Amino acid sequence: MKLRSATIFDATSILLLLLKMHRAMPSAASFPVHQGKAAQAIAEVLSNGLCLVVEDEDSLIVGSIGGYIGRSLWYSDQPVLGDMWFFVLPDHRKSTAADELISAFIDKANELKVPVQLAHIVGDDMDRKDKFFERKGLVKMGSVFYKAPE
Repeated sequence: MKLRSATIFDATSILLLLLKMHRAMPSAASFPVHQGKAAQAIAEVLSNGLCLVVEDEDSLIVGSIGGYIGRSLWYSDQPVLGDMWFFVLPDHRKSTAADELISAFIDKANELKVPVQLAHIVGDDMDRKDKFFERKGLVKMGSVFYKAPE
């Protein structure tokens, strides 16, 4: 596994990776992907935020985290380094990819002297994901709930 900062040349590979993430979401049918908007969001993070990727031995991107410094809550001016996405392909989840991505994201937040704010919205295996974030020193603050229209 090789961790590195993403470049604009990775945008298409990141989009394809995130489309796989979206398809894994239980609510994917309720939130169809607008690929132009997704590509624009990825380009924005690549230009103005922090985007890291992990490559396998064939130099294929198997995981990524992307985010930027924003405001944490509607009532606070506290800047945070928050994620827009965090995803590792299922075949690589037993590797060090996720750990390397989150550790580097936290290291960058520490360097910037801002807190980290992460969420997971795919909806599967939530307990495992919660425990992973807690092992990395993150504290759970709330949750996201969703109801599809009837």
